[in-house]
Amino acid sequence: MKKIGNILSRIVMIVILLPSLSPSLDRPLTREFPFLKDILFSFQADCFMVKILSDPYSSLHQFELSEPNRLVVDLYGIENIKSNRYYQVEYPEIKSIRTGMYKSNIARIVFDFTKDIPDYKISESPEGITVLFPFEKRNRKQKELRPDPSKNQEPQKATKEVTSKIQTTVQKKDIEDLEKKFLEQTRTLTTALQETRSLLEESNAILKEMQEAQKKEEKKFIRIEALGSLYRFSDENLRNQFQTSFMEGAEINIGIGNYVEFWMAFKNYTRVALDPEQGTDRKIRIIPLEAGLKIRFNKGMINPYLGGGLGYHQYQDIHLAEEIKNRQIGIIGQAGFFLKAAENLVFDLYVNYRYCQIESKSGEFDIGGIHFGAGFGFEF
Repeated sequence: MKKIGNILSRIVMIVILLPSLSPSLDRPLTREFPFLKDILFSFQADCFMVKILSDPYSSLHQFELSEPNRLVVDLYGIENIKSNRYYQVEYPEIKSIRTGMYKSNIARIVFDFTKDIPDYKISESPEGITVLFPFEKRNRKQKELRPDPSKNQEPQKATKEVTSKIQTTVQKKDIEDLEKKFLEQTRTLTTALQETRSLLEESNAILKEMQEAQKKEEKKFIRIEALGSLYRFSDENLRNQFQTSFMEGAEINIGIGNYVEFWMAFKNYTRVALDPEQGTDRKIRIIPLEAGLKIRFNKGMINPYLGGGLGYHQYQDIHLAEEIKNRQIGIIGQAGFFLKAAENLVFDLYVNYRYCQIESKSGEFDIGGIHFGAGFGFEF
């Protein structure tokens, strides 16, 4: 029976201890690094309180530095920082509070003081560390002037009451000053935002005007011209027989953007001249249909341009020896400028050169040549 009792007691103990020995289902499997979470500060009745919130740490080490005066608090076992790295404190004795990782597992908090190092008290809690700065602040040099507790404390009580009233008044004044500063900063920020909004609205208006002006400049146009030119053949035989003679025609130009035009032209050259070898008249007719692009270099009163394109040439040559009819494509290049005499009236001066080979029984010859031409028309 004793053995059975011992066995039952051991089973009961195992059942009781089993939940505490088994891992919790709610516990995360991954390791969480301890953090320095945040730093809070506030005015209390008798002190200025700074709370350093952190995860559990292994140990704490504090020390003071001079030139400038600082209080340093190191938290061992903290591996990262979630708080801000810099705090500006509205307390006369403290200039700022800074945080940083001194080493991979040491978080450092530094109190920068405006003058001497004031009295302070550091205490630990499960939430982290609390640093208290009493309003009855004395630096290290003033500690010798503290009252003797063995003496009569009645004057000290009156002094404490007066000091408490003074501190209350100072706190109210500090709060009022902070409220004034906050209101001034709010007004300044509001004014800056209004000015920024006005500048943005003006910029948008200017941008819209520029876009509308650009659209007007890029407006497509059509220009129709009547042309006349003096035509001088490249081929020596044609040049000797027909000399420099007149070619007439018409041209249409379509604007593409600011500086590019598409042009098409119809021209006609019909002349009769005496053939000195056969003593008979020789009649030739050239009808080129042309198309190409022009590039304008300005948009104003005087507009120089360069152009190039292709011409489909219908050629007819009639004399006693033979009659030649042929159609060939030639190359055209031209340069010139046109002058806007009025809002829609345009005068055009240009030089045109073409090259086009024609086949005949006696061989090939070039019906191309150079043109010195002028035209006038209307632009819409």
